[in-house]
This record gives sequence, C-alpha cells and structure tokens, in this order.
Amino acid sequence: VIFMAIKGVRACRAKFKIDSSCSKMRLTCQPTKMNYINCGGGDRMVVKTGQRGRRYCNYERPQFSGSPVLPDTNPVFHTSYINLFLVAPSRRSRARCKIRCVRPIT
Repeated sequence: VIFMAIKGVRACRAKFKIDSSCSKMRLTCQPTKMNYINCGGGDRMVVKTGQRGRRYCNYERPQFSGSPVLPDTNPVFHTSYINLFLVAPSRRSRARCKIRCVRPIT
C-alpha cells in the first residue's frame, strides 16, 4: 500500500490495520525529493503505533535502513496497526510512504 500526499494538501490521515494473513508490517518513506515536512510553517507528520507516536520534520522520515546522519529514522514496525497523520497548513509539505507485510503467516 502506498500513502501519498502531494504539495498543496492541507491534511491527510490514514490508519493501516494488519491483515489476518500477516503478523508484522513495516512503514518506510521515499527519498528526500518525495518527502519534506515544513515544520517551520506549522506542518507536521506523525506516525503512531499503539501509544507511541513519532513526529517527523524537514527531511526526517522512516527509512528502509535508517540514516547515519539523522537519529531515529529506522523503519516503523508493528503487529496490529499504524496511524499516519499529515497536517500541512502551509501547503508546502509532501510525503510518499509504503506499508508492506514483512512477516506473512504461513
């Protein structure tokens, strides 16, 4: 599944629930040109799993193998659901993220 918010979007929210054929899912976001959160303009992107939430700003994003430069940018894993929120009053933010099953039930 691909979550995509293009430049000009004011708000976007998605809840991804795990399917019965999967025991674990992973969220990663695309390269820098496709992902920018203008926190200085009041924008925010929040990824929430259970009670834990993480806010991403500027070029921070959950990456496939994490970033050696930016802290806490590893992929997001969960066994039940992932909530993704993008609020962009400045209309300058954009995001493209992918959610996929990484542990199918056999």
